[in-house]
Amino acid sequence: MSIRPWLLSFVAALSGLFAAWALFAEDAAPPPPPLHPPDPIIPLRPALVQIPEGTYTVGSPKEALTWEGPRRANAYEPPQRSVTVSGLWMCETEVTWAQYQAVMGKNPELCQGGCASDQPVGGVGWEATIRYLNRLTILESLVSQAAGESGLSQCYVQRDDDAFFVPGCTGYRLPTEDEWEVAARAGTTTSWAWGEDPEQADEHAWRPENSGRELQPVRRLAPNAWGLYDMAGNVSEWVWTPNVAEPAAPPGPAWDLEYAEEWLWNKVIPGASPVILPEHTWAKPWRVNRGGSVWSKTADLRPASRDDVSQDAGGWSIGLRCARGPTP
Repeated sequence: MSIRPWLLSFVAALSGLFAAWALFAEDAAPPPPPLHPPDPIIPLRPALVQIPEGTYTVGSPKEALTWEGPRRANAYEPPQRSVTVSGLWMCETEVTWAQYQAVMGKNPELCQGGCASDQPVGGVGWEATIRYLNRLTILESLVSQAAGESGLSQCYVQRDDDAFFVPGCTGYRLPTEDEWEVAARAGTTTSWAWGEDPEQADEHAWRPENSGRELQPVRRLAPNAWGLYDMAGNVSEWVWTPNVAEPAAPPGPAWDLEYAEEWLWNKVIPGASPVILPEHTWAKPWRVNRGGSVWSKTADLRPASRDDVSQDAGGWSIGLRCARGPTP
């Protein structure tokens, strides 16, 4: 049976229409523009402070010593354990609104245009925090490479609800819970980094009594002995560590490794370290934050105190502090 000529003409015309539409679609959806080196006048992050190398004690004894006398420690504080830190750097303040804006091009919705540039950024969810740290790594790498220096490698890759930490990365990351506590204690073993007297809290930590429950500019109160500001109060700070009560995460399937190696942010910087044996974390676990905030009781400003919240949460009193260097 022969095919009618008009049907052949119709099919040819339809094929031409689809081809033209495909070309138009390609022209109408160009690839996203590449990142450019940032304005050197605008700081992207706080200054870095090197944490002294050594072995430190974190956690609390079963019977914690406080200004009220011995009491039983909160269930999440023990046991005491030793942590060795080497090559760790921490930012001297929490990331501010201005620094977050300089890296991300926008601020969290909770700011609503009324946030001071030198206040710590709040309302940043855990996943948004990971994106900030990766993008900060990229931007600093572009500056370094423009000057003929080596770039930094990113510390995280992400697929949907799964996050991966890249061992051996040289870029910016969240501190682990133990690293954070070492930095907050600054070599002390007292209830607070400033000693045992809660009456001295107003000199070192923004809390309800001296903040009016409003976020305050960084660097206004006394730093700890290692030069780190607001390790107690102002905004609480995300750490990488998931809540220990979460079930153990299964190892990531092979396609996760393959995807991680092809992830766009790993392609932005030529020569960035490939992802090797990334740490797989549970999808949307509850994440730990440390340090307390302007809403916290004085007892909750101790270095050993901790809190956790859903990874999806980004309450205005939760912010972040950058770290760099190998994990313990």
